[in-house]
Amino acid sequence: MAATTPATVSIEGSLVYGSTNTLTIELGGLLSGEFDRLEIGGGATLGGNLVVEVFNGFIPSTGDLFPILVAGDVNGTFDNESLPSGYAWGVDYNATMLSLEVLALLGDMDGDDNVTAADAPLFIQALVNRSTYDATFPLLDADVIGDINQDGTFDLGDLGAFSALLSGPASAASVPEPSTFLLATFALFGAAERRRGQTRQFSQPHRKSSLAFLD
Repeated sequence: MAATTPATVSIEGSLVYGSTNTLTIELGGLLSGEFDRLEIGGGATLGGNLVVEVFNGFIPSTGDLFPILVAGDVNGTFDNESLPSGYAWGVDYNATMLSLEVLALLGDMDGDDNVTAADAPLFIQALVNRSTYDATFPLLDADVIGDINQDGTFDLGDLGAFSALLSGPASAASVPEPSTFLLATFALFGAAERRRGQTRQFSQPHRKSSLAFLD
């Protein structure tokens, strides 16, 4: 679609996207007419490429939902999906609709819809002490939010990508050298975890306690 502005386009009959076809969708807001939407009277057979772009400076937020295609019935899926970077997206194909949902802002470890220096220690905590992070933020999924490089796994491989996020204008004043800050934070957390382990080892044989250690 991708005209000069987002629009709702109605099509009578059926529509087929083959392997060489591309559907381009622009997202400029949440209201009808602010994002591209196809309304197909008959069936839609999907294939080829789906390209989604943000329009006119629009910034999606976690939980935003975009029903971009509705039809009498929807068959198949797009072979390739190119979605706006910086977010974890859900692409929902069901019997009569194709919808996009913003699952998370990548790196937003505290869930405030911003990636700032405050997220750095939480990012490290989720790596080295996951149970504590999960207990503090029970509604957030670190496996989704922390998978910055989008390889399907939240691990040390995401550290460099997260550092790059902090290099943006929003956090430059707070973190002059993000990569150094992250490595130092990681070292501090690791040292703290080792000290906790040593404390447990030496204290447990001397007395019984009804208190359970929480990781």
